[in-house]
Amino acid sequence: MCRYYKPVLLISMILGICFQVSGQTGSDLSKGLTEKFRRFCEAMPWEEVFVHTDRDNYTAGEELWMSAWLMDRVKGKLSENSRIIYVELLNSASRPVVQKRFSLENGNGPGLIPLPDTLSPGEYTLRAYTNWMKNFPPETYFNRKLNIFNALSNKEFVRTVNIPAAGSTNPADAGRMNGFSAEIIDNDGEVIEICILTDNDFRTKNENRMHLFVHTGGKVDIDRTFNIADDSVTVSIREASLSPGINHITIFNSLGKPLFERYIYTPVEDDKKIELDCPAEAGLRSRITVGLGTETEPGQSAGGAHISISAAPVGKSVSNSDIVDYLLIGSQFGIPPDNIRDSVTGKLQPDIINKFLSNAKSRWINWEQILGGKLPHLKYKMEREDHYITGRLLNRETGNAEPDRYVFLSVPGKTAGFQYAKTDREGYFSMRIPLNQSTTDLIFQPEGTEGNNSIRLESSFSEEYIPLEIKEKTIINNIPDQISDMFVNYQVRKIYGYSSIGEIKQNSGPSVIPKRFYGKPDMELRMDDYIKLPVMEEVFFELLPGVTMKKRRSGYEVDVIDPVDGYIYEVSPVLFIDGVVVNDASVVANLDPELVEQIDVVRERYLVGDYVFYGLVNIITRRGDYSNVNLPDNVVRLPYRVTEPVNLFTAPDYTSQQSKLSRAPDFRNTLYWNPGLKAGADNRISLDFWTSDQAGDYEINVQGIASDGKPFSCRKIVKIK
Repeated sequence: MCRYYKPVLLISMILGICFQVSGQTGSDLSKGLTEKFRRFCEAMPWEEVFVHTDRDNYTAGEELWMSAWLMDRVKGKLSENSRIIYVELLNSASRPVVQKRFSLENGNGPGLIPLPDTLSPGEYTLRAYTNWMKNFPPETYFNRKLNIFNALSNKEFVRTVNIPAAGSTNPADAGRMNGFSAEIIDNDGEVIEICILTDNDFRTKNENRMHLFVHTGGKVDIDRTFNIADDSVTVSIREASLSPGINHITIFNSLGKPLFERYIYTPVEDDKKIELDCPAEAGLRSRITVGLGTETEPGQSAGGAHISISAAPVGKSVSNSDIVDYLLIGSQFGIPPDNIRDSVTGKLQPDIINKFLSNAKSRWINWEQILGGKLPHLKYKMEREDHYITGRLLNRETGNAEPDRYVFLSVPGKTAGFQYAKTDREGYFSMRIPLNQSTTDLIFQPEGTEGNNSIRLESSFSEEYIPLEIKEKTIINNIPDQISDMFVNYQVRKIYGYSSIGEIKQNSGPSVIPKRFYGKPDMELRMDDYIKLPVMEEVFFELLPGVTMKKRRSGYEVDVIDPVDGYIYEVSPVLFIDGVVVNDASVVANLDPELVEQIDVVRERYLVGDYVFYGLVNIITRRGDYSNVNLPDNVVRLPYRVTEPVNLFTAPDYTSQQSKLSRAPDFRNTLYWNPGLKAGADNRISLDFWTSDQAGDYEINVQGIASDGKPFSCRKIVKIK
């Protein structure tokens, strides 16, 4: 079962069976409609996630291997707008038991989730989304059910069902209003006929005109005005005028109000140009060679295709959904019914799709926003270059928000990072963190010395969940043989210390050379270049001209002299230790000079964004990790890793006779996994893997997206005996 999804470019648009369609698009009701729609799609792009896992059934303690793709629905290609994918495993109470962030490169990226061995048996939901997708309801995330078994648990196996969410508000739900009604009366695959009934009063108010607008995934197919001179008018749309996929039909009155909306499906071509070559049978511990052909149109190359492949026993991946079927409908209508969501047939029937679409409501398209030109305030941004951490500054005593206050973020080090944010009227702030897989030390603190406020950091993961209800609870007394084998295999591998987790996949992103956030300072004092002084007060007095440290009754005070006019700034300079703001000069004065490696001084006024420093002094310790100072109560410090490193999948190699005859057992539940296959110049892929000690039917499952955005899939069964 092999197929290829190939959208067809829109070539022509023909309307009209019972009326002549106006060829003008500049009428009052339609003026600028296409432009407004395109502006909406640019400002509110729809991101679509699909996740391919090595299996659908697991035992607690195993690894879940995955590959994620991110599509731009409007452009029809892999998206580079977001470079982080958020992945969660939710239990039957719709609460996360595992949360991970993984990197995406050019719209694709691998992931590895070690499953806790304490998980209760039951049906879990794997969901994935981007930061941008958090602006939309959780039913628009990628959601898929997984079964996790635990033979050591006597708890019931819990199955759940999603509680349907209400659709978006649709002013044209019924297709009926005073003096107007419309319905699709025929859709024979070549012509779509819409019957429109109006009365004389309606036609008079609308000057005998209405407007038809059709788009497919954000691509405009039809934008035309038509006449309604009679009580009954039939609008005929030829299928050839529509782009393949899900078409959204909207009819407006003369004032631009949508009165009728329906979604229909225009079938896509199935060229079946993907060829999967592999033997039908193989022995134990034998080599399987797989060849994958990715044919394209003449002059095109599949070299940029992003492909993942798994090999697992049949029956352990029976409902692993198909990328072509999933991306055909996507998530803008919420979670589709099981017969669509779990389709692995390779070809969804048009009548099944149209039945679902007959009551579908979009969570994306909003005509009120499109026509009004007023887009909603979106809290979550696309993470193209940076990851966002959001928090809130609150008054510790009252719990009220602290608006219009500065919050600092420091990354301590000898070359420290620093940034600031100003809280909004509800006390919220947001910071940018560079994308990387290393653990970074982050210190958040409010500006000023008063300690009556606190910082509350928000989780970067969505806290919106789809409500679930328990479908059934079952105590499994007789575990099916396949599941029992899977658990035994896991236990054997655990006893022998075998693992498929290999070395960490190296990130191909460019390395960033850190720089001091204040640039080159006016003074760089290296302590080892001078005689050792007993206290910091003497260091400032003897070695830092233009900077003074004086002891007052209330403590110490540091001043910087403006190098331009020679006067002391009225505002005190900002003091840092290892790049972390220190509000109390006494902390600097009490440092042991032996712990200090360097002191950087900026005497001129210095701007970081809009924030003005009236002089800057950074004390760099020999350790450079801000470990010599106690943190105030209102400061938050935490180690933070933006994305998880991903290990490579490893499996035994039985090339040598000695390894083939080894008595070490090989009971892999997943024979092979590779999330990063690339086609060569000949548009073909060749790979090898070895079978294990377990006989049975194994499915080779290929999922991918070509460089032009066309998804494809292939599956074949290999009998191992």
